[in-house]
Amino acid sequence: MKRIVTSLALALGAAAALAGCGLADGQVAFSSSPRGSHLEALDYRVRLLPGGDLRVRMAARFLDDAGGVLAVPKPITGGVEGLAVDGRPAQGASTTEAVEVPVTGREAVATFTVTGAVAAGDDITVIDTPLVASPSDASRQDPPVEVSGVLLVPEGTAADDIEFHWVNGLDQDVRVRAGRVRFAGESPIWTTSDLLVGLPPGAAPQLEGGFAALTSVAAFQGRAQVAEADTAALESTLDDQDLQARLVSWLLVGVGAGVCLLMAVQWWRLQSSDRRARERYQATFPEHLVDPPDDLDPATVGLLVADARRLDQDAVAGTVLDLAHRGIVTIDGYGPDRWVLRVPAGARAARPAVQVVLDALRAQAPGGEISGPPLWAEHDPAWWRAYRAAVFERARDEGLVRRRFRILYVGPFAAGVVCATWPLWATQSTLWLVPVLSVALGLVFALPLGGGFEPTLEGVRSAGRWEAFGRYTRDQGHWDDVGPAGVSVWGPYLVYGTVLRTCPYATAQLAPRGGRERAGRGDAQDQVDAESLDAPA
Repeated sequence: MKRIVTSLALALGAAAALAGCGLADGQVAFSSSPRGSHLEALDYRVRLLPGGDLRVRMAARFLDDAGGVLAVPKPITGGVEGLAVDGRPAQGASTTEAVEVPVTGREAVATFTVTGAVAAGDDITVIDTPLVASPSDASRQDPPVEVSGVLLVPEGTAADDIEFHWVNGLDQDVRVRAGRVRFAGESPIWTTSDLLVGLPPGAAPQLEGGFAALTSVAAFQGRAQVAEADTAALESTLDDQDLQARLVSWLLVGVGAGVCLLMAVQWWRLQSSDRRARERYQATFPEHLVDPPDDLDPATVGLLVADARRLDQDAVAGTVLDLAHRGIVTIDGYGPDRWVLRVPAGARAARPAVQVVLDALRAQAPGGEISGPPLWAEHDPAWWRAYRAAVFERARDEGLVRRRFRILYVGPFAAGVVCATWPLWATQSTLWLVPVLSVALGLVFALPLGGGFEPTLEGVRSAGRWEAFGRYTRDQGHWDDVGPAGVSVWGPYLVYGTVLRTCPYATAQLAPRGGRERAGRGDAQDQVDAESLDAPA
């Protein structure tokens, strides 16, 4: 029970962990694509010059030391002059709204002058220039770029005379002061964001009177309305997409968790259905049986009445008494606490487990006689593991025990967990992990259960009838002072009483450790020993 609960907890914990990994930023891992642009953040310092040009210092930070493409923004009707990156003149590929410069290194600083971005009219001066240009390696799945900066205008410009618009800027934090504007926020890297700023007339005195730079308040207001509408539409679209992605993610998480829970419940039912059937079956057994119900050896009976979880050393006592009862060895008593066990030189046993004990007796007493108690010189005999493995092997071969945990249950469950959750953690480049994890999780889930054995229905039937025989033997009483030599009188009642816990006196004298094994060997060690079933006993 404890091991099944442990495995279920491990399975559900793994599913939850995989789901958590897949919900990074509310996105499903499989729906995300590898990043195109590695640009992480931009910091600007923009100064309006008297001649109508903009002097820009742009500090960029990339994802790693590999750098990437740095898109230097430029107006459609203007250009970029004096471009330098990290203090060295630089050139790049020119596009409609940017000059793309390849950069190596995590950080880079570009300085340049933007021309053609300022228009002057009789009643207004307008700055209209790209702020964040989209590089050619950007993709729609790239995260937005962190943007911060300051715009410096003539010192005499009052804050109320500055009308600042950041087109396509997200989560904007804008602070307008006299002669400067500080701004921060985010900008989608896959589209361009612009600065649109209205200033009082005369902000660029050397530009006034030029025909190409004419503008008006009405034109600026129309452009500002369009800019605000574009920004609102972009934010709404991104919010809808983000909500949709989160809903899909949580839907997949819910489906994955539901499937995992359903499979866990089904696994629990499969693992416990046989146990429930055995419990119902045991209720039909008789209360007492006068005679042994079958011809199983005492060690196998001891294994079955222990629910096939372990084999205690009292089974050795039963095997020795069974040898005496069958006449293969003899036990002669000399008083209540003295006996001699004799092993004939040509004695042979038909069963491997019994032969292991017979060989151990012969090895301990080359002369053929052992006086006791105790019977065994060693409390931890070297032959114990071979004996136990032989008992498990015979019980399995006769259809009395089977694997407590069946691989047939592991495979579908592990594959189901992986298949129910793989969109949450597997990306397009790591899809190969799905079959690998199906196998790996099956092995991992098998470890806490440990394997082990459990009685089959035939084993349960035999164990139930032997327990009825044990109740009859116990009710007869007078077993507390019956020693090993009493097997000549009591026969099977004493032989099987060692494993049915009814004859502790004889058991204590014949078991290697004086009775039931109490050395901390539990189910896990039984499993280790049982793995050697196919080896020679």
